[in-house]
Amino acid sequence: MNKTTITTEEQKKIEDISTRYRQITYELGDLRVSRIIIQQQMNELSTQLESISESEVKLVDEYRKLQEEDGTLLAALEKTYGAGTLNIEDGTFISTEETKSEVSSKK
Repeated sequence: MNKTTITTEEQKKIEDISTRYRQITYELGDLRVSRIIIQQQMNELSTQLESISESEVKLVDEYRKLQEEDGTLLAALEKTYGAGTLNIEDGTFISTEETKSEVSSKK
């Protein structure tokens, strides 16, 4: 069996290739870890988005019900007091309809 020593230049090339392999392997691992972390964040964001969507649906439903309730109350107030303007801060109502006595007095 012959033992031959390779040249310094060949040894250097082998070391360079080995170093590049290690570097690429390290970078691939780093990328994989980054991918795992990002995937976890995406899953968390997806869960949060679902929760927001569910809350939004509930709030839109509540908003629609409130609009219906508002319309019903306004109709009841108009039936009781007639057309007019309501000051919600002090509870006063100003009628915009002329009463029968006002109409009769104008004649």
